[in-house]
Amino acid sequence: MLLLFSWVSPELSSSVNAAGTPQPAEDSSSQPGTRSTGGGGMCFPYLTSDSADATTTTDTYITPDTTVSPPSSRSTVAPLPVNTSYGTAIELTPGVPIEGYLPPDDQDCVWFQHALYYKITVTKTQKITALMLVPPGLDYSMYLEGTASFRHKGPYDQLSYVAQPGTYYLRISEGHTRGSLTQPFNLKVMLSDKFDDYERYSDDSSATDAYYRGPSVQTIDNLYDEDWKMFGLDYPGTITVRLDNPSSKGVYKVEIWDWEDNVIATIKQNETKILRLPVTSYFVRVYAPSKYDPDVPYTLTMDTKYDPRPVCDWDEEEPWKWVCTGP
Repeated sequence: MLLLFSWVSPELSSSVNAAGTPQPAEDSSSQPGTRSTGGGGMCFPYLTSDSADATTTTDTYITPDTTVSPPSSRSTVAPLPVNTSYGTAIELTPGVPIEGYLPPDDQDCVWFQHALYYKITVTKTQKITALMLVPPGLDYSMYLEGTASFRHKGPYDQLSYVAQPGTYYLRISEGHTRGSLTQPFNLKVMLSDKFDDYERYSDDSSATDAYYRGPSVQTIDNLYDEDWKMFGLDYPGTITVRLDNPSSKGVYKVEIWDWEDNVIATIKQNETKILRLPVTSYFVRVYAPSKYDPDVPYTLTMDTKYDPRPVCDWDEEEPWKWVCTGP
């Protein structure tokens, strides 16, 4: 079973140039600065209409040892963003975090742009890794146009894509909650020259979930790189998890997640842990909390041992009877 998150909004029609870069058609309704005044007044009490410079902030990332800090109280709201189309997309600098505000859609005042756009330029074959942190209580979606594969777990979105030279666009839109002009999201993009074969040759050329099928040999290419797997238990039993990392530079961890985005087990590198879990499916996340090594692969091994089960078959002497033997 292969779990892939791939979706492209039907209203976002685009063509692709020779370099593989999405080139959308111009949309006159997506000009920056457009306001609607439904309800008898301005939709949003923006401070200004021409101030939309994104602000950088400190490097933050969700790990088991860190949490999202509650947003500071603000007496004012953010100005109207201008990066509401491909033509006005904000250029991202690899490794430099940037903040942004997504105006909320409202039934009395629709913000017609629907999304914010950012872009990243790749000059050689590299892996794009993007991470978006969203404040508590908000849920946004992040897509890489032309691929639209992403990882959405817990308080952040993450995506990886092995890209050819060209310009690629990130699209930020509302998810299960409306946008906010008082609580910013945090966006950061990394470019990696090195990546493992799984990410290069996966079905849709993106690093997404895959069903675990035997030992997994991969690398962690940057601090925001994550390798996700799925596995399932069909019967009661135990599963032995081990991550062997021969590198002296990288320090990795393994997490077991359930379908409710809860981390139910953590395994350090080069240690073995035996788990007894309910019969269902789970996610596995391998990542580097602080140090990584793109040159030396790790090996993830998960061995399942099911409890003894009855052996059932038709009775040889009385073939109309179904007989079970064993525990």
